Amino acid sequence: MAIKYVNVINSFVSTEGSNGYMTNYVYYTLLVVNTDGTTQIVEGKLNQVSFLLPFVRTPVDEIRELKDTVRGLRKDINDIVDQKMTCVVDSLFPIPPIQELNEVEALQQLEQAGLKPLLVNTYPEGTPKNGVVHALKRNPDNFKEVFLLIIHPVPEVKELQIEEAMAKLQAAGFTADVRHVVLSNIPNGQVLSCTRPDDNKLHVALEVCEAVPETTGMPIRQARKALQEAGYAVTTVKQVSTTAVPDTVVGWSDSGDKKIQLVIGIPPVYKAEYVGVKWNETKDFVGDDYAALAEFDNNTQILSIKLSYSLGGKSKRQITAIDCKVGDQAPNLDSWVMDPKEKGTLNFTLPFGKPFEELPETITFDLDTQYGLMKKATMSLQFTFEW
Repeated sequence: MAIKYVNVINSFVSTEGSNGYMTNYVYYTLLVVNTDGTTQIVEGKLNQVSFLLPFVRTPVDEIRELKDTVRGLRKDINDIVDQKMTCVVDSLFPIPPIQELNEVEALQQLEQAGLKPLLVNTYPEGTPKNGVVHALKRNPDNFKEVFLLIIHPVPEVKELQIEEAMAKLQAAGFTADVRHVVLSNIPNGQVLSCTRPDDNKLHVALEVCEAVPETTGMPIRQARKALQEAGYAVTTVKQVSTTAVPDTVVGWSDSGDKKIQLVIGIPPVYKAEYVGVKWNETKDFVGDDYAALAEFDNNTQILSIKLSYSLGGKSKRQITAIDCKVGDQAPNLDSWVMDPKEKGTLNFTLPFGKPFEELPETITFDLDTQYGLMKKATMSLQFTFEW
């Protein structure tokens, strides 16, 4: 139980003495009021009731409480008066049921009722009077004035062509920002969405389709031609696919600024349709026969070549590769030694540094032959791949 406040009921001076000495002291009678509403009387000297002194209510406190009481009574009286006045005003000057009505009709009804409209949100001069009353409230300072919140509805323009959509918006007083979205499955110029960032402004944001030819599934050359004829710049990126038809578009993306990036499906491994072996004609190599196979691994970027040979009438002791490069790339030379047999197979690999790098059509090998005098010849492997 807590003490709410303490009132001093009575106090008087008393005298007491002992051993021939007389002492005066003040004796207090206090009324203690608790927070739960109970009260009690406490009496004693100052030192006996000092613990209650912080709760003693002074005349200043009583005056403050009296003022608070008067203030509360005034507020209650004013509220009652306001309620009564509101009832009187609503009876004498009722506001017509104009919420959700057209702006023109709402203003006419207010004028007929002897009321004056005050627009909360004003629009530029010349805006069509086709708004709708969204909210209303009587002016507390002038009961004949009514605050109106007018909202202009946005015309339905989704799926319209941009020209028709802009005409409808402008007729309703709206302006628009237009953003183009590149799509292939929507007609060119069709409105995809219309959003209004602020209900109190006559401005919307439109998304409009910028149609691009659908190139998925097309051969790369046909797709590039179709896009370029539509005014787009084309870039390509390759993607290994076990199911895609080689040299065919498997997807695309909009890069902005009229640029389209095509994704081309390529198989894990390219096998050359044709590998031609051309050996420089020298008398020492008359009757020689060479054949080669080649394939390129798109995952590891390694070109593998298998060279089969059949020697002519003259025996050759050894053929060793001394130079073979494509740019700065050199082959693996581990198996580049021909033994004295007249027939054999030569295998080697050539790594490429960049993913999906275009292969050269021709790779040249300089070979050193050991037959009598040292001689050098050049063999050219010509590749034709399915790109």
